[in-house]
Amino acid sequence: MSNNVFMDVRANTDREFTPGFRYMVSKYASLSTNYDNQYGWGAGLAFHY
Repeated sequence: MSNNVFMDVRANTDREFTPGFRYMVSKYASLSTNYDNQYGWGAGLAFHY
């Protein structure tokens, strides 16, 4: 794997969960995708400061 790939996992007591991945394209921006068990798939561009 690359040092630019990150994985997130969130869960709570209401049986909701959201796994996600981020790929850093620069120091301040990353491409992200995630799955939410209530809303389905999502993707976007994340900015970091």
